[in-house]
Amino acid sequence: MIQHFIEVAVDYQNGVFEGIDGAIKQITGIAPQTIEQFVTANQEVFTASDRK
Repeated sequence: MIQHFIEVAVDYQNGVFEGIDGAIKQITGIAPQTIEQFVTANQEVFTASDRK
């Protein structure tokens, strides 16, 4: 499982996931976000020091 996450991170850095289509917005009604936008919008989850 960890190897998978490492490979996904490498693919992300290499731009494998670039590009957009209308599927996310069509299915959810919400425009897709970049990873940066998602992390910024959910920053408290990624910086919480009281996680169990």
